[in-house]
Amino acid sequence: MAVPVYIVLIFRTMTAKTGKDSAINFALTQGLGVVLLLLFSISGIGPSSEELRRAQSQAPKAEEMLKAMPWELFVAGTIWIVGGNYIILRQRRKAGESWIKALKPFAPFRYMDRRSWLQLLLLVFLSLAVAQVGLVRRPPHLSQSATPTQLSPQ
Repeated sequence: MAVPVYIVLIFRTMTAKTGKDSAINFALTQGLGVVLLLLFSISGIGPSSEELRRAQSQAPKAEEMLKAMPWELFVAGTIWIVGGNYIILRQRRKAGESWIKALKPFAPFRYMDRRSWLQLLLLVFLSLAVAQVGLVRRPPHLSQSATPTQLSPQ
């Protein structure tokens, strides 16, 4: 019962008309999420603490993963985030609306013209191409401390 309510609250948060309604729905969503986590932990749903400790000790460290990652992936992410925000903010300025309205999840796409959609599509292809070049040039390799066979449940 709580999960459908949670989904409805997330939808209401994204489609709220005023900032006050959005803040109230966001607080309700987060509160319900905390209550669900507490109920799951009390009822014993999910992995035991021993399984979590074992999986955590076998997981690769963040610095190991970042060292293994090609720098082109960071460039691709930067191209996507900065370029996408620039296109959306430019579209808002062209529509004569405030930049804060671009923060609503679906509002930025409502008034986009064909040129902006094509620029966004080009941005997707460019960032994926840069990421692909990085993965082909230097595929990420982690140490043998965390192989998929060791992380699988036995």
